[in-house]
Amino acid sequence: MKKSLFSRVKLAGLLVLFVCTWTFFAGCKNAPDASTSGSDNIQQQTPSGENESAEQENTFINALLGTWISETSYGIDSYVITKTKVTYSSKLEGYPDYILESDLVDATASYIYIKTAPDAYTAISYKDLTEASCSMSTAYKQDGKTSTTTLEEAKTEFTVENGYFSFYGEYIKQ
Repeated sequence: MKKSLFSRVKLAGLLVLFVCTWTFFAGCKNAPDASTSGSDNIQQQTPSGENESAEQENTFINALLGTWISETSYGIDSYVITKTKVTYSSKLEGYPDYILESDLVDATASYIYIKTAPDAYTAISYKDLTEASCSMSTAYKQDGKTSTTTLEEAKTEFTVENGYFSFYGEYIKQ
C-alpha cells in the first residue's frame, strides 16, 4: 500500500510538472524578428542630406527579405537583404573573396537601390521573384557608370533600357 501511494504521488507530481511546463511554453510567443516582420524601416536620403526613417508598407522589400544564394561551376555568391541593408558576397574561382555591405534606400517592382558610400548609389535588378527563387543582377555595363551621386540619378541611369543588367544570376532563397 505504501508503494502504490508513492507511485500515485509520483504520477500526480509528473502530471503537474507536465501541465505547468506545457502552460508556460504555450503562453510564450516568439517576438517578431525585426528584420523580417512589421513595418519597413527604410532609411531615405532627404534633400538636406539627413537620414530620416520612413515607416511604410513596401511589399517589394518584404518579398526580398532573406538570404539568396547562387551556386555555379565558378563558385558561390549571395545577397543578404534586410529592411535596411544589402550585403553581397562572392567566392568565385580565380577572384579574391568579395563582400559589400550597403544601405538599402528604396525598392520598386524591378530594382533595389543601395547606397554604397557617401554620395554613391547603385542598383540591383531582380525579376521572376517567387517565394523560393529570384533572378538578380548588379548594375553593370561595359564603359558604364558604377555609381551615381544621388538616388534620383541612380533611378534614371541604372535601368535595363540603358543597357545595364545584361547578366542575371539564379538565386535560391535559404
